[in-house]
Amino acid sequence: MSTPYADAALDYFNDGWFPLPVGGAKRKALLVSGWTGGQDNWPDRKQIERWVEEYPTANIALRLPKDIIGIDVDMYDGKPGAATIADAEEKLGKLPPTWISTSRSDGSGIRFYRVPPGLAWPESLTKSFGGGVEIIRWDHRYAIVAPSIHYTGLEYRWLKPSGETASGEIPGVGDI
Repeated sequence: MSTPYADAALDYFNDGWFPLPVGGAKRKALLVSGWTGGQDNWPDRKQIERWVEEYPTANIALRLPKDIIGIDVDMYDGKPGAATIADAEEKLGKLPPTWISTSRSDGSGIRFYRVPPGLAWPESLTKSFGGGVEIIRWDHRYAIVAPSIHYTGLEYRWLKPSGETASGEIPGVGDI
């Protein structure tokens, strides 16, 4: 039996992240309440240890720190994330290489960037550039990360800024 949350939640916490247990039919539904959205609750080590005991087989979702965003680019099933990002980069400048969380091999994934705390970011780039791209931030959404298992059976993994798969390596918040 796979135990993603038990295997890695404390490692994520030790690296500066806020890991939350997720599950359900698509393995992405939050299993605990009061820890996301505009609520300024942040789990401490004791809370995560309790969740490890209660939800060992859960997937791992990261509630992002206030100075990190995730740019979630979807390129699967005809979604236009690749074109949206290309158009945005042509108009605004190229994004720097960064860590990516993904379960796919088509370029889809969440790209993580450090930003000034308090900077407002739109929920999506759809209105300006097209579809298939959403912004994840501390008060909106969360990111599913390795070693979680996608509902299709694919395993999430980290890609380094070089594009290589990070075998068992978890980026620390300071690496973003």
